[in-house]
Amino acid sequence: MKRWSLLIFTMLTILVLSCAQEKVISNGTVTFSADELNVPAVISTTSDKSVLATCRVSHPDGDAGITLVEIVFSDSLGNKVLGVSMYDDGDAAGSGSGDVIAFDHIYSAILVGSRLGLPDGEYTVRVRAEATSGENRQTPSQLVDLFPNQPPEILKVDFPDTIAAGMPPADVFITVNDNDGLHDILWVILQGFNGGGNTPAFQDTIWNPLDNSPVFRMTVDSAFAARRKGNIQLHFLAEDRAGDFSEAVNKNVFFVNTPPVLLSIQVPDTIMIPVTGINVDTVRAEVTDGQSLEDIQSVYFISQIRRTDGTLGSPSDPVYLLDDGDLTGSGDHFAGDGQYSRIIRIEPGNTAGTYLFSFRTVDYVNQHSDVLIDSVQVVKQ
Repeated sequence: MKRWSLLIFTMLTILVLSCAQEKVISNGTVTFSADELNVPAVISTTSDKSVLATCRVSHPDGDAGITLVEIVFSDSLGNKVLGVSMYDDGDAAGSGSGDVIAFDHIYSAILVGSRLGLPDGEYTVRVRAEATSGENRQTPSQLVDLFPNQPPEILKVDFPDTIAAGMPPADVFITVNDNDGLHDILWVILQGFNGGGNTPAFQDTIWNPLDNSPVFRMTVDSAFAARRKGNIQLHFLAEDRAGDFSEAVNKNVFFVNTPPVLLSIQVPDTIMIPVTGINVDTVRAEVTDGQSLEDIQSVYFISQIRRTDGTLGSPSDPVYLLDDGDLTGSGDHFAGDGQYSRIIRIEPGNTAGTYLFSFRTVDYVNQHSDVLIDSVQVVKQ
């Protein structure tokens, strides 16, 4: 027993020491390297907002083999003007590094433009790592522009008051301005809020077309009401390269959402109960929705056996049909065509009789179609 206890203790000690050194083995070897630098391309010198810079640094001896990792700002002549230490500490004890996971070889530093103390201009930025042996590694350089950023502004929003069922495509126009140039705007964000909530129910992005036009454009039609219904407040926000936002422009829009429709169903007239093995057949349902198929949440049927006295047995659990184009899985031919399918299997233990299949479809705002019913005869072979 003592020998086993000693062996277990020794193994645990080796495991703890290995974890403490944080060695990472990749294809059997680890080299001293610094790469994957991520730093914002623009930083506002008038902003107190924190931005995160990260870099991957690896060493054969793990964290213990590294004495310094810093992000270095250099001027146009290549002279170092600022160095900010980076840490792989998981922001331990609120160190302020911004690091998320300790000892994962991703080193981090928080940069605040108004506290960097650098004049406006373009800087060359790289990360330099120093090992205990005195060796150095550095990443390829990136350009970072420091300037007194001004937030963008949304001047006008042209958006329909109502998104109607069957509505044809209509252009939406958002007129914007940015004193730092229209190229500084990344996009306009459209957020939808239900019932005065604080969390967006949905969000869309209107990208900067980079055509030097102050008008951003998108197209909406009845499909824009998929998964949406009733009065919704839309918020329009422009975001620039420094991550600053315009003031929101709000508009109340009424989204018409009509229930889905079952157009047709296909059910086999008869299915034989096999003596051995399994008999298969396919049921199908064609559906449509005034807000496009994107609004269809599910298509299903419930089966019930009709007893000899005319009464119905207990309904089954819903059996869901799919529009996934998986001919061998669901039996569906083409994905996204509105034809939903399901392979049904009859085994020797199934009960013979007449079964009613009741089909229904539900959309994403919980509206139900009318029910379509058909029957199938399950008979012994």
